[in-house]
Amino acid sequence: MIAGGCAQFGCRADIVDGERCVQHRGEQAWESFLRRIGSGLPLNELRGCTVDADAMAQVLASLDRRGKLHIAGADFTGTTFSADVIFKDVEFSKPALFTGAKFLGSLKFDDVRFGAEARFDGVRIGGELRFENVLVTGEFRADEVIHVGAGSVANGLTCEKDFRIEGLSCGGGVEVDRSIFSADADWGVVEAGSLTCSAHFRSRLLVRTRSRTVDFTRSRFDQGISLTVESGDAILDRVTFGAASTVAGTGDDAVAAVVSLVDVDISDLTLREVDVSRCAFGLAHGVDEVTVDGVRFGRPRYCWQTHRAIIAEERDPAASPASVARVYRLLRKAFESSKDEPGAADFYYGEMLMRRRQRWRDIRTAGSGGRLSSFVEYSLLLGYGVISGFGLRAGRALTAFLSLVMVAAALLAARGFPAGKTAYAPIGTDARGYLIYAPVPPAPDGFWSNAGRAIRLAAQSSVSLLQTPAQPLTPVGEWVVLVCRFAGPIIAGLAILAVHNKLRR
Repeated sequence: MIAGGCAQFGCRADIVDGERCVQHRGEQAWESFLRRIGSGLPLNELRGCTVDADAMAQVLASLDRRGKLHIAGADFTGTTFSADVIFKDVEFSKPALFTGAKFLGSLKFDDVRFGAEARFDGVRIGGELRFENVLVTGEFRADEVIHVGAGSVANGLTCEKDFRIEGLSCGGGVEVDRSIFSADADWGVVEAGSLTCSAHFRSRLLVRTRSRTVDFTRSRFDQGISLTVESGDAILDRVTFGAASTVAGTGDDAVAAVVSLVDVDISDLTLREVDVSRCAFGLAHGVDEVTVDGVRFGRPRYCWQTHRAIIAEERDPAASPASVARVYRLLRKAFESSKDEPGAADFYYGEMLMRRRQRWRDIRTAGSGGRLSSFVEYSLLLGYGVISGFGLRAGRALTAFLSLVMVAAALLAARGFPAGKTAYAPIGTDARGYLIYAPVPPAPDGFWSNAGRAIRLAAQSSVSLLQTPAQPLTPVGEWVVLVCRFAGPIIAGLAILAVHNKLRR
């Protein structure tokens, strides 16, 4: 038997005996071929051939040993199968090569054992690719992308050695269920309508996806996962991360999002360049230890609201403000651990805002004793937020301080100083030596004439707790000064705190 090209027009077989391949040498040669593979010789004489349903059925029938098919070795490099191919109850004891093979129908493996290497480089399948209860004890490789016209399913696939493919392109969805990958798993680029996986990975998984939905619910990653989502929504419910893991986007215009983290410990998870505006962090564990980098959170709906990062729970009317505040507090700790002060500030603002909303709810629902304490805390939080944006809005705090000074100055100028009285000053003596007095007109007493000293007094009172004004005041003026002495230093302190926090960010 020598290697070469088949002389039959249109045949691309590259293993021939004489001038023609095993399919085109006649019926006797074909029957001899079936006897050879039935006796245990490798199945390698169909390379480059076009195999129809009848020929494939004869091949499988010749390999049947009491319902179990044993193939010593198979080489289908470049072979074209014109109908569905189903390997059921088959054992490949030696390498099985499907490099460059074309399946015009579907390819299915049911209760199959690969005892050595399995190669699927550049395989093209017109229909569905399915693995049902398949054991691969050797390496599973595909150095070129596998193309599947329909969907791909792997139920009960067990790989004891490395699983490495360049990629998988499917016209439908990809489903992996009840599968175990014991060694390194590199899925390359998976491009499909959806990717659904519930499997156990004992070593690290590397995968890059282009799918509308990427669902790893109930998957277990003993050594972690490196998942890159080019576009689409990632669901990581009830996933077990046994080691440091990364879920990342690509940072381009395509939006990659993590939309669900239900009942999963994310303390070993790094989120990078993904959108989490729809993700409810309150359903996850270890939120205060998650690592984030370039993550996109939601934004307030209305233009008059403070521009900041918000989480999905804040938009949920059914979520209690107390629970949302807890999530904001955990995220703040995570951002502080990452030395991301601006991000931590946004979540501190959200935490304080949720605490204020919870106190307002308590005022309406608590008893008389609880209502009073809730009202006091609500008032403090309201003032803290309005005056300085919870110590984070320097412009708001400075505006509040200047407003206090100007309002106090206006009140002092209008009603704070007593009206001037007519005074008498000596202007000379009379013939008997007595002093002669003449009336001296009082100083002008009006708003604009008092404005200068009113501004000075208001400013001095707003930065001093104990200084007493050295000029007489009306009762109104005394109250105005008292309020300035109390409120001014507080607002000034909040302004300094806000400026400090602004410079830190």
